[in-house]
Amino acid sequence: PEDVTQLPDIFIYLIREGHKKCICFKRIKPYLDDSSSLIGFDQKAEWCIMQEDRAVNALKDEVFPGNLLIKLGFGLSEDFVRHSDAWMRILSSAKETSSFQVRVHIYQCRHIPSAEMNGLCDPILSVNFMGTRKSTAVEKDTLFPCYYSTFVFDNCDLHVAENFAYASQVVVRLFDRKVGGKHL
Repeated sequence: PEDVTQLPDIFIYLIREGHKKCICFKRIKPYLDDSSSLIGFDQKAEWCIMQEDRAVNALKDEVFPGNLLIKLGFGLSEDFVRHSDAWMRILSSAKETSSFQVRVHIYQCRHIPSAEMNGLCDPILSVNFMGTRKSTAVEKDTLFPCYYSTFVFDNCDLHVAENFAYASQVVVRLFDRKVGGKHL
């Protein structure tokens, strides 16, 4: 089309096996935000934050819908031919892993929002990495929790291609313990 902004958006859905309802999704425009040109075949892979489908509400409030590492390209078939070797090299190198130890140092928070009637909260911080969740102790009645904790994840097989661009993400979340795990 002459105006690429008229192309439909791409939706990526996560659906539980055996079910028809969408758990979460990502909506992606096929063109660059700052112009009216298509996302070409030379774009780098990007981590996208999935969004829960609120109409289905399949996730508990404290569950993060996840991230998706994706590389999209749009254009004419002949344009892809020029980039196909690079795509195959990236795909091949993205599968290579090395074993690492990952350390996450958590120090303190400031000015977190209150979650309780007394104007304070009982914050607890969780760190998720490669399917493992570790949490701090609960700090009671404060908006300025001090954790000074280190979480160690041993023997992590990380994808090292393109300066760890394909490695799993560390997800840090802050909750109030008393208010049913309410996000802060």
